[in-house]
Parts: sequence; C-alpha cells; structure tokens
Amino acid sequence: MAGLGVADIDRGTGVGVPLRLTIVEPRLKAMIGLSPLDLTFVQGSQDPRYARLQDQFGPVCYDTQSQRSVSNLECSSTDVVRSLSAEAAVVPFDQVYFAGKEGMLFTGLGYRFEKPETTYAMVGLFFPTPSGRSGELRLSIGGDFIFIGVSWGYNLTRLLPGRRRQRQFEALIAPISPAQSGNRVLMPR
Repeated sequence: MAGLGVADIDRGTGVGVPLRLTIVEPRLKAMIGLSPLDLTFVQGSQDPRYARLQDQFGPVCYDTQSQRSVSNLECSSTDVVRSLSAEAAVVPFDQVYFAGKEGMLFTGLGYRFEKPETTYAMVGLFFPTPSGRSGELRLSIGGDFIFIGVSWGYNLTRLLPGRRRQRQFEALIAPISPAQSGNRVLMPR
C-alpha cells in the first residue's frame, strides 16, 4: 500500500508517505504490516545566515549578513526522514459502513525503528474490494510520532500464477449445485 498524510515527528510536522506491505487474514480477524520505506518530508535545517521574520505584510526571508530581504527560497529547505516500521492489528468489527462503503475497523500496535524510534497505537478502517484494490484510513499515535492519512493498495496474490485458473474453476462450480450436476466431475477450462 502507498499512503499520503500528515505526519508529526520529533523533527517537525510534514507530509508522510508510507509504503507498506499489509497481510489481512479475515478468518483470524488480524492484520500485520511492514513499512520498509516510511518517508516524512519536513522543513529542513536552514543556513543560520537567513531568518524568517514577520513584517506588516507577512513572513519575509531576511539575510542577517547583508541585512536585506531576500527570496523566500533562501529560508526554505526540505529534509526527507526515512524510517522502517512493523505493526500488528486485530479487526474487532469486520463490517463497518463509512461513506456508503463496507470496511473493517482495525486497532493495533506498531513499532517505528528509527527517526523517531517509538512504539505507537493505531486505529483505522480498511476497505477491501472484489476487484483487488483496497483503501485505508488510519490514525497512528506514539511518542514523538503522529500520522493521519489515507492509503491505497492492490491484492498482490491476484498476480501469482495459478490464482487466475483457481478463480475460473471456482466461478465454474459455484453456480451449480450437486443435484444439478448429476454427480459429474467439473474440470477447469
């Protein structure tokens, strides 16, 4: 799954872009996830020569050496903070309706391995679809870490060899009851 949201970490508030692999096991009402690449874009450390000051017209970037206003680009920089996280969740309610869509409510715990290293709690809604696409809304809160955002994904097991043939076979035998088949053996096409 790829996501987009607002992240607040120990270095500041910015845009969070988690890339996550999620395994959903509906029979066990459980989910596990691994984010091998969890990016947060925050305002970077800037050159101490430049300061952002407030004047009567709003914020201005000021060069402390030349004592003049300069381009706002001089006061702007973006740092990319990379992290890794793992999480586990339970699904207490597997039929929750939100905005006319059926989803699963999940809650659980996660661990962020760096920048900042912290445990966090999470709650959210997961929306699988018959087409294999999925969506997610989530809130994660931990020490020096908050994320609220949305994610989109695709069921990768649909890409495995043999899955298509298995789905065709299931579609072949599903509409026919044993009484209708006359005890015939149905073979996949």
